[in-house]
Amino acid sequence: MGSCRDQFKIRPIHKLYKELGVKTEWIGFSANEQGRALKKRRFKNPWEITFPLIEQGVTTADCEWVITHYPLPMPQRSSCIFCPYQHPSRVRLLYERHPDLFEKVGLLEDRALSRKSGWYLYHDKPWRTWGVTQLHLLGDDWNYGCQDGYCFR
Repeated sequence: MGSCRDQFKIRPIHKLYKELGVKTEWIGFSANEQGRALKKRRFKNPWEITFPLIEQGVTTADCEWVITHYPLPMPQRSSCIFCPYQHPSRVRLLYERHPDLFEKVGLLEDRALSRKSGWYLYHDKPWRTWGVTQLHLLGDDWNYGCQDGYCFR
């Protein structure tokens, strides 16, 4: 769990920081994510870590207000399209909006299944066997997932 985040996100970014001689890393955790910030501060890095939103007391609700008040597009939660920890509504949206990518995830899953018996990217059966009806019954709750650090706990 979380090894992909470490291998494909954190390590490459930290390698680049070292190459560029970065002195300060700014992390955009909101004021209601102080627990995540405490965990982040435990790591020993050769650069300073700062949390400007926390330091200014800016919450997630404050960020959403700014985005809607200055009609900016609301950013989506970030995660890989095949992340096994994403909410089912994202699986459904991928199926509806990007059937080609949905199919590619299925191929990736087939490949993984051929190497490791019983392993599925999501829940207890392959994505492509869910069927249209089951995918349309899934909810629209976007407040679950990587934004709150769920997949990295």
